[in-house]
Amino acid sequence: MTTNDNEATKKMNPIAMLDMDITGKLSEREPSAMADEWLDGTLLGSLYPDIKLALLTVPACVDDAEKSLVQDRMCSITWPIEGGTKYKMIGASGSAKNGKFYFADEAHVARVKQRFLNWPEAAITYLGIQTSGCKVVMTFKNAVVAIVPDLYFGTNDCQGWIRQSWAEKMKLTPGHIYQCREAFDITLMGGFIVGTQTKGLRKVMTDDVADKLGVDMIIPESSVKPLPTKKVTTLKEGKLVTEQVADLPECDAENLTSRRYTSDVVVGVRAISGVLKFSSSYSILQHASFEVINNEILPKAIPVVRALKEAWDTKNHFKVLEMIGKRLSFEVLEDESTAVVQEEEDGEVEGYRAVECILLADGSGEITRHPYIHQTLSKLMTKWAYKLGTGGGLDLPGFMLAADGYLAEVDGKVVSGSNWLPLDTAIVSDALTCDRGLCCRYPVRCAEDLLPMKHADLAATVALLIERGIPADKASWIAEHQLCLQGTYTLHQDTAKRNGGDFDGDMICVIDGDRYPMFTEQRFTMTERPAVKKIKAERLKSMWYNLESIAMGAMGNQIGRITNLISSCIAADRNELVYEPLCPELQKEIDSLKHNTCADKRVLQGISDQVKPPLWLDLKKATSLNQLPLFLEVLPTDRVGYCYNVLRAEIDLMMGTPMQVSQFAGLIVGNTPTHEMFEECRFIKTVHFAGHQQFRERSNKEAARVKQAKEELDRAKKSDDKDAIRKAYNSCKKANNAQKLGQDWCTAKTRTLGKIIATWAASKHTNRKAWAQAMHKLVHNSKSTFSTGSLGIHAFAQEFVDAMVERTGGIRSIVATPKVLGEVVLENKNELWLYAPGRPKVRVLKYHSETNTITR
Repeated sequence: MTTNDNEATKKMNPIAMLDMDITGKLSEREPSAMADEWLDGTLLGSLYPDIKLALLTVPACVDDAEKSLVQDRMCSITWPIEGGTKYKMIGASGSAKNGKFYFADEAHVARVKQRFLNWPEAAITYLGIQTSGCKVVMTFKNAVVAIVPDLYFGTNDCQGWIRQSWAEKMKLTPGHIYQCREAFDITLMGGFIVGTQTKGLRKVMTDDVADKLGVDMIIPESSVKPLPTKKVTTLKEGKLVTEQVADLPECDAENLTSRRYTSDVVVGVRAISGVLKFSSSYSILQHASFEVINNEILPKAIPVVRALKEAWDTKNHFKVLEMIGKRLSFEVLEDESTAVVQEEEDGEVEGYRAVECILLADGSGEITRHPYIHQTLSKLMTKWAYKLGTGGGLDLPGFMLAADGYLAEVDGKVVSGSNWLPLDTAIVSDALTCDRGLCCRYPVRCAEDLLPMKHADLAATVALLIERGIPADKASWIAEHQLCLQGTYTLHQDTAKRNGGDFDGDMICVIDGDRYPMFTEQRFTMTERPAVKKIKAERLKSMWYNLESIAMGAMGNQIGRITNLISSCIAADRNELVYEPLCPELQKEIDSLKHNTCADKRVLQGISDQVKPPLWLDLKKATSLNQLPLFLEVLPTDRVGYCYNVLRAEIDLMMGTPMQVSQFAGLIVGNTPTHEMFEECRFIKTVHFAGHQQFRERSNKEAARVKQAKEELDRAKKSDDKDAIRKAYNSCKKANNAQKLGQDWCTAKTRTLGKIIATWAASKHTNRKAWAQAMHKLVHNSKSTFSTGSLGIHAFAQEFVDAMVERTGGIRSIVATPKVLGEVVLENKNELWLYAPGRPKVRVLKYHSETNTITR
């Protein structure tokens, strides 16, 4: 078996990031050299190294004319507009609901279409398999893949096997389960060769077992997206040809010969199982009784608040971060007193990485009064306070949901099993020691979704396998290497389906029965209502020319609205509305794209008219503790509101007021920056200020338009003129849409500007301390009360941390920074240019001093 990870030879492949406005006009976001804007690390980039890809963001439309215009424009786009590449849509990923769709150059469209069998609904649903970023991507030449019906050879719903030597070559940590993406070719009966892609969890089978079966991978049919059908579109002599062919051949449970395919296989590993900490949520707390809240949840939550207050008052920043900075984990290395800060995948963490490291580096206890640090901590503290108040602070360990399949050699024969676990039993690893608990998967639709489970540890799992007739020594090996995997929670398929779970990487959390015995007992003894089932309606199979229309229909969903309605009904003790119709409507919306279902908006509106939302639902976006009221008027039946009022009274942290940024100007010294360094840093500071001023102006303009539209609507309502009211409603809707578009635009522009500046700073490879000092001096010499000093921290975060350690004696930490694939340099005194491998140099920013604005 040979492999090729292509690291040395592959072409660097960027994605064009495009926006379309309501008139169909295209614009490109300023490109940066950040890895998330490149195809490296994706299956698509490995399959088609020469492909040109564009990610187009389209606006939400209010009326039919707008929808028609945008949809027409989506049929074919050219970028750059003059003499550029012609792109056509090829599909979407999970971000389709946000109006983000992928386009490819015409030369590659036919090949991508063929991989989805010329099926537009499949391309909209599953293209993300090829475009999602992976930790490892590797190509295995002339590999043998078997596609089997689910439950054959220890497979299950999206869970299959890879051989051990593959895992070793990809340097995967043993003892885990892996969320994978794969792409390869299969030959159907009749000799038709089609490309396909698969997704799901993969366990490791030994090479001995793989050799006996004559395979390198075993993939269940449920992993193949889409599974080939009788009507297959293939590429022949450069043209797409649709013909009738047979399905995949029958699969013998004892013989894989008819289902083995030899092909080059691209394997991407997207995630590896591990124990996580989930934040508690009101969608769980609302199912706890008042007795559980008063006797079990609040007695544990109140000491947590007091511990945080003590840590804050004593300037124990490590403890503060441990409690409110749960997105990052810290490991202090004893030999060099350095904390390694692990990078999270969630993009929201970007602004917190440096701040958390700076807090560790602060030996004086005063850095919390730095304006930017204070501002960021306030947001973190507020988010923590809201989650604690409305979630009760439950300690919820998180795991990757896994199936109970095993595949091993016993007495010279290959044995396997699937769906053999008792329905009330979960296999757990050493991280979970309680005998029973509640398995939770988001979104939590109703109390029945908190699955009451008995837990089987390694010894109990071995005993269960022995009961199935497996010898003790082999049962012990299977339990350790294929079932009790680190960071996993293993269920029978029918049990997982009860709260909507399958085995393609779903994460669950557990209410520990030892830590919360009353809550657990409440659920174990509850009388259950019939379970909510997925609606397995037949999937639509449209013609490819409907792709743009299907894409427009995929935008937006009602999941958030329905979950809020469920919480409102539970708070008002209207549980009958939760079970019928809200839970079925929520499941329809969850299944909407895959199974052509959607929630009935009239039903949802009818419930909205009946039930008033609790006040705490409106506090999600608070950014400071002052925006969280000390007391809320709530209904006597509102358990979440009751918990909030008790805990909010305990959270009276006084963070104090920040100092002026100039009071930190002397932090970085002794590095002798040059005049040229000061001049270039001054330009970056000017660009940073001008850009943010432009973004604020647009945001303010859209807010004023919304205000005016609401005032016009109020006047129309008073007139009782139905025609005027209808027009005012439409104007108000358009204004709100425009404001959302403006907010999204400002957010995207802010992030892009930050990436450009971060890449510029990363391009300074020599004398970085002097560069950091120059930027620090310019930013921190400001007397403005509005200046936060964020630019100096974002540009040279590690240097800021190192200076803190040198000056205050704190703990040095390594700042996790985004991967950069190129350089941004200053040219012509007012332009920033991007130099990146695989593309010509491009201007990303130009500053116009006469108008104090920035453009491409």
